[in-house]
Amino acid sequence: MEFIEAAQYRDEMFKLQELLKQKIGETKDKLELLKQQQAAMDASGVDKNSVEYQKLKREIIETEQELRRLQEEAVSTSVALAKIDEAGKKMEAFGDSVTQAGQKIMP
Repeated sequence: MEFIEAAQYRDEMFKLQELLKQKIGETKDKLELLKQQQAAMDASGVDKNSVEYQKLKREIIETEQELRRLQEEAVSTSVALAKIDEAGKKMEAFGDSVTQAGQKIMP
């Protein structure tokens, strides 16, 4: 029963990892667009103290923070998957050992 739950957990972690990759890509694209907008405003001479410019600047900062959060979560997910895989390998090796011991006992 626990092995099935571990397998389901692993599958959910894989799904989460894929979703995070997608969200990271979307967030990078959004950040690039915002920075292009900022560059265009800079080129057109918009006052950097204007409400519009400050709003854009805040959105860039928030998007950068969101990107870092998503990247950290992706790293955590990768670490968790690596630990799950390692535990699975150890369980498989233990199962093989038990099987071999059983075969030696049984003629």
